[in-house]
Amino acid sequence: MHQVCELEKVVELLKGKLRNLKDSRYIAQKENENLIRQSNKKILADKRLLENVQQVKVIEKQIEYTHHLIAHKRKIIRSLQNGTIQKVHKERQLRMLEEENLDMKKKMTEWLKVNQRLLNIFEEMKDREVEMIFVAERCKQRNVQLREECGQMQEHMLAISKRLDEIGMGNVSDTSSSSIILHNEANELKGK
Repeated sequence: MHQVCELEKVVELLKGKLRNLKDSRYIAQKENENLIRQSNKKILADKRLLENVQQVKVIEKQIEYTHHLIAHKRKIIRSLQNGTIQKVHKERQLRMLEEENLDMKKKMTEWLKVNQRLLNIFEEMKDREVEMIFVAERCKQRNVQLREECGQMQEHMLAISKRLDEIGMGNVSDTSSSSIILHNEANELKGK
């Protein structure tokens, strides 16, 4: 009878550990869901990065156009210096050139800021990707460990249940019902 009491205590202790394992498994599943959400955010960030790369290409074309425009303006300035255009026309063109040059300087400053921002975003994304790979690997290892512990716990509980059935607990219906409960819980865990 003393052994039966001890076995019942062990069964209760094992049931508590099994509940803890279930809780740990639930936490691991939640962490996996969080990883999936973070992965979706990364995909969205990748799309944004692609859009930014396309914007950079457009900006590079604008810079190339600006270089051609500057070359054209230099030709005009040379022709102005050679005196081929009237003085009034020269002054008007010089003012236009100065205004265009100021506009180009502003645009180039903005383009440099955009390029720097895109570079910063890209660096952050690389850092987060490495971080997410590490977290995903940790979760995989944790899930494997939890599955192993659950399997061991189920085997241990089944062994105790068989042992209780062998010893007999006085009331045959109590023994078989506790055994059925343990077997059902073990099957539920296997199903998850």
